[in-house]
Amino acid sequence: IHDVGAGGLSNAFPELADGARRGARFELREVPSEEPGMTPLELWCNEAQER
Repeated sequence: IHDVGAGGLSNAFPELADGARRGARFELREVPSEEPGMTPLELWCNEAQER
């Protein structure tokens, strides 16, 4: 489990990949969101605590 509040996915996903000592490919279109109008950049940088 990783807190994605501080820094959002742009912080959490790279930390998880680095911690696993693996590369990663992030498919932002696959990230569930209740806000269908959010751009990929908004999803990547969002720091909402509601996730």
